Amino acid sequence: MDTLTRLKNVPLFASLTPDNLTRVAELATRRSYPKGSFLCRQNERGETLYVIDSGEAILHQTDLRGVERPTGYLREGDSVGEDTLLLGDAYGSYAQATTDVEALCIRKQDFDRLLEEHPQIPRQLTVSRLVKERLHAPTFPWQGEDEPSLLLRKRHWFVFVRALPVPL
Repeated sequence: MDTLTRLKNVPLFASLTPDNLTRVAELATRRSYPKGSFLCRQNERGETLYVIDSGEAILHQTDLRGVERPTGYLREGDSVGEDTLLLGDAYGSYAQATTDVEALCIRKQDFDRLLEEHPQIPRQLTVSRLVKERLHAPTFPWQGEDEPSLLLRKRHWFVFVRALPVPL
């Protein structure tokens, strides 16, 4: 599939105008990953969004106890690294090719430059709920530039009471 069509099917870029989608497509480079190789690694400083053009990959995470668990699969048209591209976060999981993979890669540095040159693009992106929450997370004066905020979630008081270890 050609780059433009593949990117149009990625939820993040689905709402872009044809001109802006073409601009994003011009940033994409194709890379090949042989079976068994890693596209990205958990906690590695991210700089690339990967869109699978052909092949398959498995996503897995290592938890705090060091146990590695599969968390998903990437097939043609799937992507990994949206939070990396938009927020500069480290990757949240490993992506390992289970077959030979051809991926479209968009580097954060190039994408940031495109957003500066074309300020209408951010308003057209279809950003995932989790990334939206992170973008709107509060920051505090005492935080360092690289220090992330933990997401604050509001829950109904009943959920809190129900979780108390005291029998009601």
